[in-house]
Amino acid sequence: IHLIYHLFYYMKELALFVFLGALFNYSFAQNPSLVADVNTTTDQEIDFRGDFIYFNDAVYFNGEDNNGLYLWKTDGTTDHTLKVAKPGLFISGYGAHPFPGIINDGLLYYRSAVNSDDEDQNKLFVTNGTQSGTYKVTDKVLNPYEFIVMDDIVYFEGTDPDSVHYDLWRSDGTDSGTSKVFDYTQDSYHYFGISGATVAGGKLFFALADWLYVTDGTEAGTAFVLETGEPGGGATPITKMVSYQDKAWFFTAGTDEYGLWYSDGTASGTQ
Repeated sequence: IHLIYHLFYYMKELALFVFLGALFNYSFAQNPSLVADVNTTTDQEIDFRGDFIYFNDAVYFNGEDNNGLYLWKTDGTTDHTLKVAKPGLFISGYGAHPFPGIINDGLLYYRSAVNSDDEDQNKLFVTNGTQSGTYKVTDKVLNPYEFIVMDDIVYFEGTDPDSVHYDLWRSDGTDSGTSKVFDYTQDSYHYFGISGATVAGGKLFFALADWLYVTDGTEAGTAFVLETGEPGGGATPITKMVSYQDKAWFFTAGTDEYGLWYSDGTASGTQ
């Protein structure tokens, strides 16, 4: 219990020290240098912004020019700083946020940008790092987010095209292999999207506010575990879970006070 508590408590501090350590090590190792000057004409300027991800020995990022937002990549050399394909990565307007994609089985799954072409906005795309290998997976689901991998399948929250609330989806990178795992009907209290997903003990745990769920990746194998707070409201939403000793661990405010919980996927094994 104490180990998990300290893990949560020092998570931000550890991330800061790792970042600063990497920054200082890099700074003392070599001087910064220009990788590539892509703004070679006077009629347009390419704006690089959004997130960065390391994939297939290159860094991928957004670049926007007069023709729109594209996915770019670089291996740190001028010759290999290239425009990959449209559309670019989704850019959150809310500061700290999860990266809008994930790497699985040699492919980068990602959510397309809001300002993509109309038929491609906020859709699920995959890329192998080439223009011909970048494609839209499906039109079944919009707004894919909070990606996680279990058993070589990508899971994420997403909405139906005609809906505003989030369900749990899965995809193998094909239209036929993309389906809804959990269909959530919104009510007056549990209006939050799916959050806190983690894989523990071969199961995927996720939350809706203070409702804890577990799934084996199928609709039939998805079950409600328990509500950590008082029925009808009063608890803190579960927003982050970590895996430890085949259990999902998380902080939330139950019926008494804010504290550390764990679950094995059963009501009796959650406390």
